[in-house]
Amino acid sequence: MSLMKKVKIASLVVLGLLVTLIIVAIVAGPPPTAKESADKPEVPHEAIPPAPTSLKEIASRMTKTSPTFQIPWPDDAVRPKDDVRAVITRIGTVPEITAFYKEWMASRGWTFDPKHSTLDPAQGVRASLGYTTAQIWCKRTSPITTVSVIVGSGDSRDKGKYAEIYVTNLPNEETCP
Repeated sequence: MSLMKKVKIASLVVLGLLVTLIIVAIVAGPPPTAKESADKPEVPHEAIPPAPTSLKEIASRMTKTSPTFQIPWPDDAVRPKDDVRAVITRIGTVPEITAFYKEWMASRGWTFDPKHSTLDPAQGVRASLGYTTAQIWCKRTSPITTVSVIVGSGDSRDKGKYAEIYVTNLPNEETCP
C-alpha cells in the first residue's frame, strides 16, 4: 500500500474519532444546571496539577507504552472505546506533544518523512483534518518499518491542554527517505 493511501487512511481515522466525539457529546446530554453544579463538591485548585508546558516536563510524563513499537504514551492516557491505537491526554497542547514525538522519534533512530508529514496544526485545519499534526517515520529495516504519529484536538480548533494521539504501524512500505 502506498504512503499516500496510508496517509488518507490515517485522515479517515481522525475523521472517525471526530464523529465518535460528537456522538459522545450528544449522549452525555446538556451541561449541568446551576443547582446541579452547586450540589457537587468543589475541587480545591491546588488538587489539580498544572499541565506541563516544557518538552522536558512532557517527556517525564510519557511513561506508558503504545502497542506500536513501544512508542510512548502519556501517563494520563485514556483510550477511547474500541480504538487500541489512540489515547486522549491533557499533559500538553497539540504543538507541544507533536514537538515531543518529533524529538523522541529522531533520537531513537527513526527517519522523518517531511514529504508526507504535517507539523503545523493550521495546515490540518486547511486540509479539513482538524487541528491535527501527522508525522510519518520509518526505519530502513527489511522490510521497511513505517509508523504514523497523529496528534490532534478532536475538531477544527485548539483545545489547549488536550490532545488525541494515534500511533499506527504502516506496513508494506517500499521506501524510506
